[in-house]
Amino acid sequence: MLATVNESRIKERNQKTPENLGLLCSVKGKDGKWYRGYVQFLPVNSQLRVLFIDYGFFESVNVENVYGLPPDLFSTTIMAFPCSLSSLSDEDEAVKTQQLNFLKAGLLGRVLDVEIRGFDKEQHLYSITVIGVEDNNVKEPEPIQELPSMIIESVSKEDLSPQCGYLYNETIMGKAMCKTLEAEGIHVNSVFVGFVVHVQNPSHFWIRTEKRNDEFEEMTMKMADTFSQIKLDEDVLLKPALGTLCCAVYEEDMHFYRGVVTDTYKHGSEVLFIDFGNIEKVPHKLIKKMPETFANKSAYAFCCTLVNVFPLDEIWTCITSDFFRQAVSNKPLLVHVVQMRKNKFVVDLHDMEKQLHCEKVGKTCKIETEKVQAPASFKALNIKPGCNLAVICSYIKSPSEFWCQPLDKHLALKELMDELQQYYSTHSVPLNSRGSCCIAKSPQDGRWYRAFVIEIQKSHARVMLVDYGFTIQIKEQNLEAIMPEYLYLEAQAFRCSLNNPIKPADPENSGDWSPAVCKELKDLVFNSTSALRCEVTQLYVKFQGLYNVVELYDTQTQQSLTNLLFKQSVPREEPISAMQLSTMIPESFVYSSHDLRPGNEEQVYITHVSSQCEIYCHLERNTEMIEELENKISDESEKLMQDSTTAVVRKLSLAKYFDGKWYRGLAHPVQSPLHLGVFFVDYGNTNISEKTHVMCIPRDSDLLYTPMQAVKCHLASVSKEKLCSDVREWLDGAILNKQLRVVVIGKREDGSFDVELFDGDQNEEMVPSTAETRIEEVEGEFNLCTSPPQQLFFAPIDIDKAYSGFAAAVTTPCEFCIVLEDLLLVMNKVSLILDDLPEQMSLPVAHLVPGTCCLFKSHTKNKWCRAEIADADTTAVLNLVDYGHYEGIPYEDCSKLKRLPEEMRNLPKVTYPCILRGVKPVGADGQWTDGAAVFFQQSLYQKNLQIFFRECVSNTHWKVDILAEGISLNVFSFFSTKAYLQYLKTPSTVNLTNDFLQQEIIYFQQSCCQKRKS
Repeated sequence: MLATVNESRIKERNQKTPENLGLLCSVKGKDGKWYRGYVQFLPVNSQLRVLFIDYGFFESVNVENVYGLPPDLFSTTIMAFPCSLSSLSDEDEAVKTQQLNFLKAGLLGRVLDVEIRGFDKEQHLYSITVIGVEDNNVKEPEPIQELPSMIIESVSKEDLSPQCGYLYNETIMGKAMCKTLEAEGIHVNSVFVGFVVHVQNPSHFWIRTEKRNDEFEEMTMKMADTFSQIKLDEDVLLKPALGTLCCAVYEEDMHFYRGVVTDTYKHGSEVLFIDFGNIEKVPHKLIKKMPETFANKSAYAFCCTLVNVFPLDEIWTCITSDFFRQAVSNKPLLVHVVQMRKNKFVVDLHDMEKQLHCEKVGKTCKIETEKVQAPASFKALNIKPGCNLAVICSYIKSPSEFWCQPLDKHLALKELMDELQQYYSTHSVPLNSRGSCCIAKSPQDGRWYRAFVIEIQKSHARVMLVDYGFTIQIKEQNLEAIMPEYLYLEAQAFRCSLNNPIKPADPENSGDWSPAVCKELKDLVFNSTSALRCEVTQLYVKFQGLYNVVELYDTQTQQSLTNLLFKQSVPREEPISAMQLSTMIPESFVYSSHDLRPGNEEQVYITHVSSQCEIYCHLERNTEMIEELENKISDESEKLMQDSTTAVVRKLSLAKYFDGKWYRGLAHPVQSPLHLGVFFVDYGNTNISEKTHVMCIPRDSDLLYTPMQAVKCHLASVSKEKLCSDVREWLDGAILNKQLRVVVIGKREDGSFDVELFDGDQNEEMVPSTAETRIEEVEGEFNLCTSPPQQLFFAPIDIDKAYSGFAAAVTTPCEFCIVLEDLLLVMNKVSLILDDLPEQMSLPVAHLVPGTCCLFKSHTKNKWCRAEIADADTTAVLNLVDYGHYEGIPYEDCSKLKRLPEEMRNLPKVTYPCILRGVKPVGADGQWTDGAAVFFQQSLYQKNLQIFFRECVSNTHWKVDILAEGISLNVFSFFSTKAYLQYLKTPSTVNLTNDFLQQEIIYFQQSCCQKRKS
């Protein structure tokens, strides 16, 4: 019956929206037959883990092989039940042996005659005794073939401890820093521009100076050329001693970089990449001898620690480290050296783009006892693609770099400048050594300006005037500290580049803009009698600095300055070159207004309804462009699936939607570590996607420069007050995916449009009636909604300390949870509260956001549980924080969620989500096999575990080492030595192709962890 029903469903599946499966399902097994199943977890990598309820075993199956169970089969008795042999506690060895032999015979297909002796309610197990097999004529069964296993070798505590490597790394870092000091000319109180290239935490990060960055890039290109000619088995560094310089492959981008050997293993070595600061394990064949031309240069990065900041409880939390990493990455920073230690610089950092002082991290840290005034910092303007604002050009360097100020804040800036002149002409406020935001006196006009210190050398300072954009050289004595009352206004200047990829027409200037071109642009801007308007179309990073790609318009003539320059035959438009792509990294997709203006009428297709007053649409006249874009996306996605080593832009991505097609999107993290939030820029909707269904777009792809097709519109005739939920449903049914007519009423500063929407056939305005649908707010509900969402925390833990505990919710080595024995009392207290739960208030709708904690009536546990919302879109994903697994419910069922009782809010989460350190799946698809997952589960369940927390890798996950019954689980592989050797025989004289290198690394990481004693 199952086969008949489900085979007919397969034929219909492509024409229907995927069904809501529920927990009970029909599942197609690996033998091609259909079975009844029970879904345990949400899909991961398009696979579900299913219990075959009539047989008692688990399998991971593809989503397309799972359907809802026909109602007729719900009431059919489950054919299998869980058992344990009651005789295993018997002291008679002969009885135990007999029972085990019977069990093996049953596993080989024999029919068992059993007697049920009891039932364990806690374990849900029937206790049985096997009476006989067929006619009790049982032969000794042949050994059952074992599941694929992990090669486990004993590891001593000394091997597990990281201290050995740390001591040697400190020595290497000290020697490297001495050489770098000579090359950089850095000393205490030096101020320079630099880039953070690797972050462990605020006490341990690595910086490269702007001064030597170009030199480093040049060396890297030469290194790539050198090693592209070398075959896999050539120039391998054999038997490297500790401290040996080498060139090694970094797994993330498969490129060679300089390194030094810090530890050795059976199949590879641990390498410190001296120009970045990270330490990685690399297979032998991917570690090459360093050519002399690269060996004579000092390290381009050095280790630093943030001044006056240290962690609570002597441990940096993941949240703090992640915040610091985001605050300092991918941007130029002003670095002030405060102190020099043996192996580190103690530094003060300032953000040159947003002027965000990095000591904001101090919100989660203790500041040293000494009372010091926090350094000043400037606020940044909020400029995004689509922004359309009147501006004043304050400084023009070239068409590729000029600075603008918002016109609407010009009066406020003028008032601020008057206040500065009045105050600093009669007061002196010395600038302390930690200050980079300051007041500077210009030697040109003698006026005081808000400024940012870029560099100080020999009593002279180079500063940027943050409200005007240009840089000046002044004497250090002309710097003053800025008073807090002069920080209220954002830094007014933002850096721009003209729209369209244009470059100089004069080749003799080697790509630099000639003075004549720059003068022409200045004349067009400064001689204009009317104001200018600036439309931001894209953001990109160039030489670690943020640029706003803009189109400048004359507000009177509506002419584009780019077009005027073209008429003057100054620049020419050219395709983006490889050189430009190497220096330009897009930070956004391209915005286009599609030439929409007030009064225009357009035929549109509605693609998404955000609310009763906000929609997204496609312009009918762009249909061919959209079809061409879809074809490009299809071609690009196929290339990306075949080649995963191309340089990419991280948040600009392609994501697979429910229909199986790929679309452009902006990716952002969500609470679930296995998923990403994606905003589909060509349609306007947001969805939660598995990470395996999101691919980053290569830097050289045309998809980054094709304008976004979703036009954001606001319905001018619709009230913005809160309406009943059925209003949006009415709009979805009335306008979604239909061709309608819009009349553009106006354009907003964020680039969206105010429109009136009409049915193209009936010429009637399509708006919901607000009079019948307005919600009456209840005062109590309003107060509840304004309270902050409830949250739970993890109990603090010490890195490298041995904890006792046990496993929970084990799926794979990259997805399991640990419960510490120290938290058993907490677990018991939570259970007591839940058993006698008072009446709780429902969770407010405003609190249905990721990170909110609540009470949830679990279907699998059949009781109330503490839960954390991981996602709340069309389906709510809930993490059961005391059990470690996720459950999903339809969004409409979120009304059943309850607030946490006050006495439960201070009790920490019981489970710690973990990743086994140092292992990866062998398969080319990067997924764990069923055999590997089952073996790992068996290695953890019902075992006494010793857990060593090594590194916090996200807000929710820890990398750990585990001893199960005294045996390390970190040293294992699913490649036998024989299989590895057969694999190596396949290619003959293999070049360094990315695929082969990737396999080398995967093999090494899984099979080569046994340290060689030095």
